[in-house]
Amino acid sequence: MLTFSRTSGLRTKHHPILPKRFFALPASKHSPVLRSCRSDNTGWRYAASPRFVAWIQPFVMPAGIGAAALIVRLYDLDAQSLWLDEIYTLKRATLPLTALVVDSTANHHSPLYFMLISWVLHLGTTEWMLRFPSAVFSAAAAGITGAVGRIVGGERVGVVAGALMVLSPYQLLYGQEARAYALLTCLVVIALWGLVELAAMPDRAALLPWQRDSLRGPWTAYVLGTAIALNTLNAAIPWLLAANLGCAVIAATARSARRAFLRNWLLAHLAIAMLLIPYVLIILHSLKQTVKSPSWVPPATLHFVTSAFSALYLFRVSDVVMFQLKPEPVPILGAMLIALAAWGIWNLRQRLALLAIIGFAFIIPPAMLLIVSMRQPVFLPRYLIGSAAPFFVLAAVGLAQIRFRYSALLAALLVALGGWALHDQFRYESKPRWNWAVAHIARIAQSGDVVLLPDYWTRLVFTTIADRAGLKDTGVDIVKTIDDAQSALYAGHRVWAVQGHVGFGKAPSRDEFVRSLAPLGAPSRIYDYGRNVFALFFDHPP
Repeated sequence: MLTFSRTSGLRTKHHPILPKRFFALPASKHSPVLRSCRSDNTGWRYAASPRFVAWIQPFVMPAGIGAAALIVRLYDLDAQSLWLDEIYTLKRATLPLTALVVDSTANHHSPLYFMLISWVLHLGTTEWMLRFPSAVFSAAAAGITGAVGRIVGGERVGVVAGALMVLSPYQLLYGQEARAYALLTCLVVIALWGLVELAAMPDRAALLPWQRDSLRGPWTAYVLGTAIALNTLNAAIPWLLAANLGCAVIAATARSARRAFLRNWLLAHLAIAMLLIPYVLIILHSLKQTVKSPSWVPPATLHFVTSAFSALYLFRVSDVVMFQLKPEPVPILGAMLIALAAWGIWNLRQRLALLAIIGFAFIIPPAMLLIVSMRQPVFLPRYLIGSAAPFFVLAAVGLAQIRFRYSALLAALLVALGGWALHDQFRYESKPRWNWAVAHIARIAQSGDVVLLPDYWTRLVFTTIADRAGLKDTGVDIVKTIDDAQSALYAGHRVWAVQGHVGFGKAPSRDEFVRSLAPLGAPSRIYDYGRNVFALFFDHPP
């Protein structure tokens, strides 16, 4: 909207022809609005409406953070190889809709994420397109974390919290992963934003939706974010517990508005329950399956838990499949984040409702999984990825409480160290290099060569990548048994025996694999593809 008024000193007079919605601007050259105005030789001045400015201003900082996060996540998006979980995403998302839903429920998964990916894959089935939705969701989560930080402690807190999400190696890891964890993070942060808004204005949060000044947007964000997160992954269940504990603290501190707030809280959870009806059987079945825990989930030892916390919250570089940290941490970065978060908690102690919301969102998910893991191992860092955002908000609050000249230096140091960690994450082998193995064999194999893949999971990953790379067009055959490979070797064909990690759990060591191939004799050469994939090459019979 443009204003159109003649100015005279500090007083203004509206042009009689123009409607009253146009407003006058002061003639002072020091006005921050007039700096961006245009004027002509008639003395009329034009500027954006302050209503428009007031409406757009809250979105500028989160949008900037989200754009920066998206640029980071789109960089080298397709550089890492597909692995087992991503191949399941690809295969399931390319099924017809009915078959997709049946396959998802049979494997204890909600079909929601895979339905979304199936729509995206109409644009192409490349690794880049398969991972693109996760990059968008992860970038959105970073931007919304900035909005949460601004509510809690102002613009500086929002910028720092969002920047930590942008630079977090673990957020990048799943922002470039074709699984539902970036979507889960985004939904949890949306719900967290709604709950923080409610905690900041409990009197308005107690108003009914149709009443003036009611917080319809935050209540909607909380309900939809929570309900869709639960419909996506049962890893959102700890967030539901944390949110309800936070609501209890809001109600306890609301005083005169307590009963009205509790009424709205009940209505919100009735809405969540209604949105869960189509998936409740799937969620209950998945929860039962999770509590039983598959054999590949490692026990929650002290070493494993500290490694998971280091990757999630302290910017340690890690991989997806092997649960391993890069040996060299970025110096002092983890200690800085712990100290800043502790200082942030201390400084929020007078704002009990906000501290409860942020604190429970950070503490409850790992605490809940640790308690369950005492009976059955279910503690996986990817299930806790949504709890990183509130931790970064606490660290940002702590940084903002330091004197500005010192906090600016600390913020610059934090960004520099975070950028170092992010650079290391890009260089680290976060997924087994099956794409390197396929590309190398396709490049130097001869027509008639045989690739031996005795393990089912190895065969699934290798053949999926090989089919996409056109390996069979080179005349290479794939066999399942050692007898078939031995027959090919005696017939004068060369044999490639490939092994490595494809997913969670242990794969045979190189020595074990060589011993299992004793009927083929000693390999002529061994090729390594990164840390976790290798091939034994046989070119003559024993």
